Amino acid sequence: MISRPITKINFNPNLKIFKTPQWEQKLYKKIKIEKWKVLIPDFGNMVKFKKKVDMSNVKNAEFYLRFFI
Repeated sequence: MISRPITKINFNPNLKIFKTPQWEQKLYKKIKIEKWKVLIPDFGNMVKFKKKVDMSNVKNAEFYLRFFI
């Protein structure tokens, strides 16, 4: 909770550091994250971020800012 005000000020989702590299995407496919990610608890309700995502928003930088926060 302490880091939330800092991320609101300094987070830029368009920076290269936040891009998912190709090797990481392959890793996620290899470990089949799609099958077991539902087991991870979701705390999105605490910050008013829905678990069910409207896929039209995933190309919006504001979406990633809210996701990160």
